[in-house]
Amino acid sequence: MRFGILGATGPTGKEILKKLQGKTVSVYVRNPSRLPEGHGAEVVQGALSDEASLRDWAGRQDVILCALGHGLSFSQTLANLSLGTYPQAGMLEKTWRTVLQAKPKRVVHCSAYGTQETRADLPFVFGKILLPLLIEKSYEDHENVEKLLQASSTEWVVARPGMLTNGEAKGVYQTVDRFAGNGTKSISRADVADFMVKAATTPTYLRKLVGLGY
Repeated sequence: MRFGILGATGPTGKEILKKLQGKTVSVYVRNPSRLPEGHGAEVVQGALSDEASLRDWAGRQDVILCALGHGLSFSQTLANLSLGTYPQAGMLEKTWRTVLQAKPKRVVHCSAYGTQETRADLPFVFGKILLPLLIEKSYEDHENVEKLLQASSTEWVVARPGMLTNGEAKGVYQTVDRFAGNGTKSISRADVADFMVKAATTPTYLRKLVGLGY
């Protein structure tokens, strides 16, 4: 099986790369110098906006795991307040539209808890104040990806982790549709990577939106 990773230079992507050590792996990255030493993966350099290059790469993978995301930025905050533009708006959805055209067998996307129906589960301050102010465009993009995958004939899994940490993997975590009560569950990026690799190789979570947390 050939595994493709998008977002391999980010903190969660690096954990996925580590979990797949020894497997046949290819990464599509803009800046290969940010990859960890000794990763052992095939490296294809390219921009997400280069649809032909991205589609060609995606068409050669059996499973694609995506850990791309939006960082905090002043331009996103201004756009959330309708005071400016956010150049990266819709970046994830556009990327996935291109990837799905290549018809990989299975895809696993790292989204976030708090998208779509789970928005109501978030604590008041985060869900009603901080999220709309700081990362609304990011969550909108993840939500659009989720809807795109749900309408796709491709095998898909969506991971919805709670607050991400840089802690060590525990190997034991919750996989739920919804968390009970209002609260933000935390989970390490290492355990998110563990789940995503499992989701890529087993049928257990096919076509499911899975909340992750301790």
